[in-house]
Amino acid sequence: MREQVFDQDLTALARSAAAGNQAAFAALAESCHARIFRYLARKTGSRHLAEDLTQDVFVKALRHIGRLTEPERFVGWLYGIALNRLRDHARHLKLRRLLFLPSGNGSGPPEDVPDPADDLAEVGRKEFWQRVAEFSAGLSAREREVFGLRFLDGLQLSEVAEALGVSQSAVKTHLSRAVAKFRDDTAFMAFLEGERR
Repeated sequence: MREQVFDQDLTALARSAAAGNQAAFAALAESCHARIFRYLARKTGSRHLAEDLTQDVFVKALRHIGRLTEPERFVGWLYGIALNRLRDHARHLKLRRLLFLPSGNGSGPPEDVPDPADDLAEVGRKEFWQRVAEFSAGLSAREREVFGLRFLDGLQLSEVAEALGVSQSAVKTHLSRAVAKFRDDTAFMAFLEGERR
């Protein structure tokens, strides 16, 4: 119920922001900033880079909010911008590597980022992220993206579909495959069970 009220509030703010209300956009940014930051930090492994990319995402969102035709899809739209910004950054890094320029980008799980696995508070953060990385390595790129957006970032299926620019049925298919692999990952499941005791 609380999530539904929150979504209705975001929709109303998005509608108002799309009509040019800057205070509404500021409220949207405040409401969604931490979620986008955590997503980017998880994907990049760098707090500093995630801060820069998060700022870029909200600048781009502000520039294009007037084009948002479906305010109820704001969160998915925003994650789509974040995903595109990550892809732009990856292309930039690839180009830097081709030109033998240092990238200055960290790798691995973020060290100083709020942990999205708060419900597993007793689990050591480094070990948790190592297990996530090991499990994710067995997923296809699309399964990994869908699984992360749904379970690590907490997006609804419709928001995942909007962010990735695919149908909800495609999201359900990839998510179903990823969840099946998760359940079959006996090492990860044993790790989680051991930590719950």
